[in-house]
Amino acid sequence: MKGIDFASLDSLRGAKIGIFGLGVSGRSAFKLAQVLGCEICVVNQSKEHLEGNHTFYEQSDAGASNALAECDLILLSPGIPRDHQVLLQANQEGTPIWNEIELSFRLLSRAFTSTKWLAITGTNGKTTTVTMVAQMLESDGRPYFVGGNIGTPLSDLAVKFVEGRFSDESFPKTIILELSSFQLESLDQFRPHACAILNISPSHGERYQKIRYYAQAKANIVNRLGAGDLFLSLENDTWTEKVVKKGAWFWERIDPDSLHFDDLLISQFKPFGHHNLVNLAFATRLAQAAAVEATAIQNVIDSFEGVHHRLEKIFESESSLILNDSKSTNWASTLMAIKSVRSDEKWSTKKITLVVGGKCRGENDLPDTDTIDRLKHYKIELILFGEFAQKFNEPMTELFTDLSVAEDFDLILESWDGKGVLLFSPAFPSFDSFKSYSERGDRFKNLVNAR
Repeated sequence: MKGIDFASLDSLRGAKIGIFGLGVSGRSAFKLAQVLGCEICVVNQSKEHLEGNHTFYEQSDAGASNALAECDLILLSPGIPRDHQVLLQANQEGTPIWNEIELSFRLLSRAFTSTKWLAITGTNGKTTTVTMVAQMLESDGRPYFVGGNIGTPLSDLAVKFVEGRFSDESFPKTIILELSSFQLESLDQFRPHACAILNISPSHGERYQKIRYYAQAKANIVNRLGAGDLFLSLENDTWTEKVVKKGAWFWERIDPDSLHFDDLLISQFKPFGHHNLVNLAFATRLAQAAAVEATAIQNVIDSFEGVHHRLEKIFESESSLILNDSKSTNWASTLMAIKSVRSDEKWSTKKITLVVGGKCRGENDLPDTDTIDRLKHYKIELILFGEFAQKFNEPMTELFTDLSVAEDFDLILESWDGKGVLLFSPAFPSFDSFKSYSERGDRFKNLVNAR
């Protein structure tokens, strides 16, 4: 089919949609294609059971590449790179390759023109900031939807729309999306009314050979901004300044050393660390852009407890503190966690034992010179675990004298003397032994609670 209007339900009916990858977003995209009445071609790493009419190929099948290239549109799961060999023919023939967010945005933004769209990306702090914005909207009594990288695919919302389950009055007045670099790679016309890049530091070396490529993916969030739209970034964030080019939209920079909250009071804000105050500054400004009342914002400032697995306090006594920061999957996030501990009045001078490990990325695994210097400056003791420990025990031992290795995840606590701060901030993905950072964090919390 040619000349498809991908924002039109009538035009999409009968279109041939390719679904590459059946993770959470891929399955949601499949459901959306079904309710749209599309012809569906699915390609996945292995055979999966799906209800409904479709053709299926394993990605190793000889016909998979041609089948996708013949589609009118391919919806790509974020974990699959756009230069995957199965997409080679589609790329050569110019077949559109998006993700479920792009298609859902086109459908929903045309149907509900008064809805405000907010989008947040960055290396660290996304989930905390998105969660605060959502709670501010809820406190203000506004119907909203939270999705993207935080868990719920936007196409889940689009499915309900196509099924006729929304009126103009019942549809969310604000949509907040947490967007990863992987998701941002496959957006085309997506245009939020307000968005933010919280920070950019090295991450996902397994996908991006250079940090510039990673930063450029993050910068896609501003590609379609226009006059009247708002972009927020961190003052003097090196890579944001390098890759974002000023447009007709408003660009506001948040200075982490001089935070302003207007007439809002932050004395009751509970989350650990200065970086959470920076996240709060972003969240507050985004909520204001969505016209949230100051009283609702203040309610959240006073009541917000933080998010699970991000500097989560799971034990505290007069002499020891145990923090679960399982969401940390890069060195920058872990350094931020250490800085937060060192800035806390009670624990600023106490010994920190840092637990690091997980799935190696293949790039930027060993800490760089600056990270090494900062770890030594903070006088950190280290416990290594997982694949990282197996692969880098020897070079890490050469760099740090106060270091031990937990041969098994469940033995981590046996390597700690019980004094000072035990900071579980892995700096690596969880996929060597766990399905997710949350499963890893829950296991760590269970170990602490069972001791």
